[in-house]
Amino acid sequence: MPDKELLEEELLREAADFFKALGNDTRLQIIWCLSQGEKSSGQLAEAQEMTPSAISHQLTLLKQLKIVKVKKKGKTRLYQLADDHISRIMQAVLEHYQED
Repeated sequence: MPDKELLEEELLREAADFFKALGNDTRLQIIWCLSQGEKSSGQLAEAQEMTPSAISHQLTLLKQLKIVKVKKKGKTRLYQLADDHISRIMQAVLEHYQED
């Protein structure tokens, strides 16, 4: 990434949207669950004791923000983190708040 004093407007907006997405407990739990491996929306809904449609709504947003990706396995859609950057960010934040 070039050394610039200010971020380009599009990159700045995408980064801001990313952090807004992390400002929601449900989405953070989804990211945490997916950092442990791919899961279906049903598995995520069960783990969080939420309806599949509520989880599906959150997954759609996370997909639009390029935080999660989906693959089809037969009729099942499996969700996973888009890449390792997401789990590293989550781990760094958790470590920060677990320090004494």
